[in-house]
Amino acid sequence: HRDLPPFPTRRSSDLKGERYFSIKSETKPALSANRQQMALLGANGNIFIVKANGTGRRQLTNDVHKDRSPRWSPDGQRIAFYSDRSGSYEIWTVRPDGTELQKLPDTRDFSVIFPTWSPDGSRIAVQSNYGNVFIMDAARPWADQSPHELPPLKQKDHRFTPWSWTPDGKLLTGSVSPAQGDSVGLFGYSPEAGTYRRFTDAEGNTPVWPNDGKRLPFSRDNQVVLPGPRPRHPRG
Repeated sequence: HRDLPPFPTRRSSDLKGERYFSIKSETKPALSANRQQMALLGANGNIFIVKANGTGRRQLTNDVHKDRSPRWSPDGQRIAFYSDRSGSYEIWTVRPDGTELQKLPDTRDFSVIFPTWSPDGSRIAVQSNYGNVFIMDAARPWADQSPHELPPLKQKDHRFTPWSWTPDGKLLTGSVSPAQGDSVGLFGYSPEAGTYRRFTDAEGNTPVWPNDGKRLPFSRDNQVVLPGPRPRHPRG
């Protein structure tokens, strides 16, 4: 895979003369664990990777299928995304060099979206097209395991959308929203306790834990919000 031309750069007075690049992407870029590369979805529905400085652009998928929500594995060896290339949305992975395109455990009876790797890479949380969330073993077929299904929320007709794990792997975090509407807050789910905990009432989504686990940045109205001290883990 030969590198494509770099994304165009330009100067901005808002950035004190430093160069930055603008990418037309349908989803937020996902940083690799070493923060040296980004995976993103191009406007044509294909997956690209690019170095953090905007150079080394490489296209990983190039077909008519709809590929969405690329996410790096913790070890940086694979990129997970959901795609309709099997006829319905399922989770696929590919190596950063574009080789070894593989489908993860076959979910058969429903579509799944939003793959979310656990910090050790052994588990992936996914959301089905019905809104329920499963935590599954990333290395075993669906039929050979009993995925952990998250319990329903107390709020009727609301759904939890997973996005990241705490660095210790104890909490799956995401946003909660009604079936039709915007986020009503950020929550954490403990697989061990089987309970949810509300982190904030603020509208927002795509929460991502830094490695130090002290803050929970999230996005809102095209801005990144950095809230106060780290919330405590839920008690059993």
